[in-house]
Amino acid sequence: MIEFFTFLVIEYHINGKPYYATVMYEREEHCQEAMDQDLAMPMYKHLFGLYGNTIMAKCYVSDDVSVALRPKTRPDDVLLHLPKIRPDDVPLHLPKTRPDDVPLHLRPRARPEEGSNG
Repeated sequence: MIEFFTFLVIEYHINGKPYYATVMYEREEHCQEAMDQDLAMPMYKHLFGLYGNTIMAKCYVSDDVSVALRPKTRPDDVLLHLPKIRPDDVPLHLPKTRPDDVPLHLRPRARPEEGSNG
């Protein structure tokens, strides 16, 4: 799972020029919690009172990764717990099977000879 830095942004305008008040969060859900709990509302109301209705607050998700959960690395001692295999334990070839050992449905079918028409 990858998380991205997220900013709570309050945008307001003074003399037609935009200004921004920002708070940075490690995850988008943290920013959304702040919005849901109206934590930015006192600042928003203050700026609204000063500069009118050209104000906006929102959560902006950046492209910068804040948390990247990666698979855990294998411990170095994992190889110590594997069973030891000697070369003599590994067969060099598979044992040969007799035709009677192979089930009928797995046996190759005899092909009809090309010269006969039945």
